[in-house]
Amino acid sequence: MAVAGRLGDNGLMSGPVDFPVLHGRRVMLRPLETADFEVWQAVRRGNVGWLTSWEPRRTAGQPDPVEDRQAFAMRCGARRRECQLGTGWGFGVFVGEALVGEMN
Repeated sequence: MAVAGRLGDNGLMSGPVDFPVLHGRRVMLRPLETADFEVWQAVRRGNVGWLTSWEPRRTAGQPDPVEDRQAFAMRCGARRRECQLGTGWGFGVFVGEALVGEMN
């Protein structure tokens, strides 16, 4: 899929946006969706020791997307808005159908 919108005079994407899915020989990159929560949660928990040293600390009282499905859904929505604005591209990394990581 390709981004179908176009950059408007205000610097924002206008029109509908199809979110890209990129296929390689061994991996597929696609935006994460709320339906990916449980699998993403397991991958994230399995790598917590390494990942937390690279991530910003959450503000006190802020929901944890690792433990809260709604917070994860909001995180996915934020990545989609970044794509629409042309300011960021977040992808889940899949080998076959298995989620193995994430990049942005």
